[in-house]
Amino acid sequence: MADVTKMLEKDHRGVARLFREIKKTNGAARRKLVDQLTADLRLHMKVEKLSPSQPGFDGALAMLEAGIKHHVREEEDEVFPKFRKSADADELNELGTKVAAAKERAGA
Repeated sequence: MADVTKMLEKDHRGVARLFREIKKTNGAARRKLVDQLTADLRLHMKVEKLSPSQPGFDGALAMLEAGIKHHVREEEDEVFPKFRKSADADELNELGTKVAAAKERAGA
């Protein structure tokens, strides 16, 4: 039998390694690593089964919310204004069409 805490710690180290690798790569290699990170995190979350009624859920939810709020603020306050200044309306609309199509393909 394997020690569950050691197994989960191994998962944690793997996720940390993927974050480091993602920061050092780009292009198709980066996409592959991001896909792996997503799959690993989904699996890890399913295994831990942190349900809304369990202790620790509120803390995990707060961390996720803080990360998403930071992401939204950064995009809306910095990235989007700069992008709008550097792209014309046709480019923005073309990318909007591509994103909508990608969301549809992904089932969103």
